Amino acid sequence: MEEKQDKELSPFRHALRSGIWVIAAIIGILVFAYAVAVTQINLDEPQDPQRQAVTTRVIRALARPDFFEFHEEKRSMDVLIRMPCPEEISGAQTSLGERVVILKPNCASTTQDVLTMEGSGFRPRTDGILRWHPAGAVATTRALTTFRADSDGNFEVEFTMPDIRPTDEPQRIEVEEKWQTGIKGPSETLKITFEKIIETIFLALIATFVGTILAVPISFLAARNLMENVNAPIASIALAIFVLPIGWFIGSAVTRWLVDLAGYTFGQLLLGIGLALIAGIASWLLLRIGPPIFTDEPQPLLRQIVSIVRLVLSSMLAFFAIAVLANQGLALGLWLEQQLPSISFLGNFIYLVSDAIRVLSPGIIGFMMALVAASFGSKYGQEVVLRTSGTVARLFTAVIAGLGTTVFVYVIGSALNWLYQFDEPQFWTLYPAIVGGVIMAVVGFLIEPKRPFAIGFTIYTLTRSILNIIRSIEPLIYVIVFAVWVGIGPFAGVLALTIHTIAALGKLFSEQVEDIDEGPVEAVTATGANRMQLIAFSVIPQVVPSYIAFTLYRWDINVRFSTVIGFAGGGGIGFVLVQNINLLRYRQAAVMMIAIAVVVMTLDYISSKIRSRII
Repeated sequence: MEEKQDKELSPFRHALRSGIWVIAAIIGILVFAYAVAVTQINLDEPQDPQRQAVTTRVIRALARPDFFEFHEEKRSMDVLIRMPCPEEISGAQTSLGERVVILKPNCASTTQDVLTMEGSGFRPRTDGILRWHPAGAVATTRALTTFRADSDGNFEVEFTMPDIRPTDEPQRIEVEEKWQTGIKGPSETLKITFEKIIETIFLALIATFVGTILAVPISFLAARNLMENVNAPIASIALAIFVLPIGWFIGSAVTRWLVDLAGYTFGQLLLGIGLALIAGIASWLLLRIGPPIFTDEPQPLLRQIVSIVRLVLSSMLAFFAIAVLANQGLALGLWLEQQLPSISFLGNFIYLVSDAIRVLSPGIIGFMMALVAASFGSKYGQEVVLRTSGTVARLFTAVIAGLGTTVFVYVIGSALNWLYQFDEPQFWTLYPAIVGGVIMAVVGFLIEPKRPFAIGFTIYTLTRSILNIIRSIEPLIYVIVFAVWVGIGPFAGVLALTIHTIAALGKLFSEQVEDIDEGPVEAVTATGANRMQLIAFSVIPQVVPSYIAFTLYRWDINVRFSTVIGFAGGGGIGFVLVQNINLLRYRQAAVMMIAIAVVVMTLDYISSKIRSRII
């Protein structure tokens, strides 16, 4: 009975399946029809003779790159033309030796009149140009059209006059032919291309180097296997958030004070070197004299405080020595630029590195101190909760949770106010911070103080989301912003590529961390190692080859990206390439496109060889 029903239903199923395929085909045709309409595909335009002629000229120009300058010879002859036309119109014939030129007609009354120029006896396969010399013009000429003689030395071109200037006297059309007799040397285009392709390579190199350094630590935060098991009670998290801006403020303020103090030694070489030596020796002695600062053995609270003070003072003295040397570097760089122009690039490098230390160090050290403060805050917040219980633990958690939330909400509100410039900023900063702090204080009192929260997974999700957002924006957009900030040039390109490199490599690096063998991780964890030791001894040795391979590949990508961002003012060869294209200088553009292709292929070959040896 069931078989009979299946047989009766099988034609229906077959028809239904056929109908589904027909409907799918119709939908597919409609989709592609709409896609054709949206993309404005039109086969009539490519068949237009004028467009075909222009395209042919462009392709021929691209096929003749301007690599060299040539010795040139040229010769010209004149043909007379009347404007406007007299009553009787006839052709004009001009002979100069074997060369004969005929202009039909020999006059023009409007700019729509089509004139024909025929020539014979010219140099075979030679380019030429027609120029109009208006009446009364001493040096002003107007290009009319170009021509190329065939293998027999004949040509025929049609043209119109760009302007009609009536006069009783005949006006002159110059017929000039020009040919090359030998290589004179590399062209100016080739010299510019070599200079700009070197600029492009190093632009990509700096962006890759800086981006890789910053992407490495970010990749560990974006690795799920390292972060998903990181848990902490709410008091630990809140105290870390609360002390984080305090660490930033103290670190940046102290660093800025040390930089200003070191600035008094600018230009005083002996004093600067002496102070740097004294500060460096004092820093070393603070670390060496006394009990070891870094130890796994438990220490009394007083000894821990003394060790922290020694470490802070030693770090301050070490940075002061670096800041003093940076000021001497500024003076040395300026001296080299002024006194030794042949190595001015070295002086510029020394000056730039020294200036970077002076300008960037408050922000960098402030950020590092913020992380250190957050680490200590997290550690001691957790210890307090674990060592206490009952009402004391709940009160501590409530107070710290309220303070941490207040700081967090206030910082977020301040950032939004800076971006959008609200009319009533307190409604976005102060009031939400107070309300959020009160709410979290109540929540902190009610929840179990020792209950762990997945802070690691939260950091992982936030880091991945930020990387995806940054990576989704093309470097071409970044370079537009940076070109406004730092000006048009390679520096804007470096910043744009660096931002995109951090996001791209951060994602690739984190995926490599997630694919590591868990055996070494478990072995190092079993020894009681902390998280930094875990990363240093079990994660990094496994990912170094892949990190190097991806870095080389990213350099290759950045070289190709740099040609595109040059279109928006990012410097490099792309900047001059788009200029030549806009000026219709296709022979010059061809040289630059060939240079880009050669560099990309060379870098691809070199990086593949290096990767094959590493992996």
